[in-house]
Amino acid sequence: DEEIERELREEVLLRTLWIDPASVRIAVREGEVTLEGDVAQKADAELLEHFATRVPGVVSVRSDLTWSLESPEPPASDPHVPAPPRSR
Repeated sequence: DEEIERELREEVLLRTLWIDPASVRIAVREGEVTLEGDVAQKADAELLEHFATRVPGVVSVRSDLTWSLESPEPPASDPHVPAPPRSR
């Protein structure tokens, strides 16, 4: 359990997602991970939960994370900019 928590803090939060480990509380008991805290975007919460499931020894993940921003939508195309030509 201690090794799982260390890997989540150091490898997933800090090195992979660049999230301040102090912003997320991680509890691990018999391979069951609970994530609590606030991250910047919904996508960060989703990625953290996904990566946590991939850590060896993790049997389940419960996420109670909150976020400040929804994941950004891709920009709408500008009707004034012509579409690139289609190849035949």
